[in-house]
Amino acid sequence: RDRYFPPCIKTLLAGGLEDGRKRAVFILINFLRSAGWDFESINKELMDWNRRNKESLRENYINAQISWSKRQPTSYLPPSCDNESYYKDLGVCHHGGICDGIKNPIVYAFRQLRARKKYEKSKDSKSSKNSIKGSSPEGKKARSSKKADNCKDEHKEKK
Repeated sequence: RDRYFPPCIKTLLAGGLEDGRKRAVFILINFLRSAGWDFESINKELMDWNRRNKESLRENYINAQISWSKRQPTSYLPPSCDNESYYKDLGVCHHGGICDGIKNPIVYAFRQLRARKKYEKSKDSKSSKNSIKGSSPEGKKARSSKKADNCKDEHKEKK
């Protein structure tokens, strides 16, 4: 599920944070919600994540944050990459290289997903171009019939 997530989100999800766990909860809820996760899946992921940290947050805190997010009429994007109070301060920013030009972690995920779909589409179109057209028995009959008709027409023209 996290195949298209940016490195900073993968690092956060790996757990092990000593500091910034509450900011991480805010980031993860907003990122996962923006990525289309349902609240039940977000809750499960955050509870698992919480156990992976050196010191766990109270489950009530995580539940309250998810509850607050549910009550919002719209979802919020995760904080932007240039907001130093989050990714850089938490030590999870991997800016540069793979993240160049990315202003928000959710943009990274959508670009990865779009690139994957584009790759799969081009792969499918190449494989269909490389397949033999009319390889089915019906297709062979149709090709044979067309060749026969063309031969008949050429023969008539010669007479």
